[in-house]
Amino acid sequence: LETAECANTLRLHKSEVLRMKWHPQDKCMLLTSGLTDKTAVLTRADRDGEHVKFDVESSIETIQWIPHLPSMFAVGTSDGLCKVYDTKKPGKPLYMFQAHDNAECSVITFNQHIPGLMASGSNDKSISLW
Repeated sequence: LETAECANTLRLHKSEVLRMKWHPQDKCMLLTSGLTDKTAVLTRADRDGEHVKFDVESSIETIQWIPHLPSMFAVGTSDGLCKVYDTKKPGKPLYMFQAHDNAECSVITFNQHIPGLMASGSNDKSISLW
């Protein structure tokens, strides 16, 4: 950053990159999502080009690492779903539920102090606690 020179450019999505989250414990792991390509991509900054794609099958509004389950992350989608994936088991989501009816799940956050407590927000002006 101090040199203002790009160290590497990754082209992992087929659409505009919308969200990025560094892993809270693994300093080199980066999770990203594209606006319309319906994929979450896990990459490592220390391993050039190595990545894993997760097909979410819906437009992704938000991504979030699950703090008490370090290999897992959640996505909120434009069709109101919350999907939970395990980075150790790429493929289908481990869990999926309708977080918001007839609205998008635009934000997800996990309580840092209470394992398993999640809040989701929507463009319908509602906040749901899970």
